[in-house]
Amino acid sequence: MPHLFEPAPTARSKCRGCGERIAAGALRFGESLPNPFAEGETTYWFHPECAAFKRPEPFLEGLGSLAEPPEEVARLEAEARLTVEHPRLARVDGAELDPSGRARCRSCRAAIAKGAWRVRLVFYEEG
Repeated sequence: MPHLFEPAPTARSKCRGCGERIAAGALRFGESLPNPFAEGETTYWFHPECAAFKRPEPFLEGLGSLAEPPEEVARLEAEARLTVEHPRLARVDGAELDPSGRARCRSCRAAIAKGAWRVRLVFYEEG
């Protein structure tokens, strides 16, 4: 089963990129992967914006299957190509203000001051 774009039939699925619910009727991207717990495949659902940033290679493969591309497809395709060119960009999960002052920098191990900006990173592991 290839990667696909389809409107969400219900609002029960959550985006694997941001964790928010995908609204009923909204366009969603499905990445097909081998099922780690049984035979066959499983589909992970994403908002198109999240998929272009977090999973750029499958997203670009899935763009070919679109019969009617969404209005913002040029912007999303450019974003996905940028993320392919700079693979570390997909690790950025967002920025936020440090609420407690207990966090440390993963690079230099210095304490991050309370109220200072910090960037969240995601580390993917195989298996």
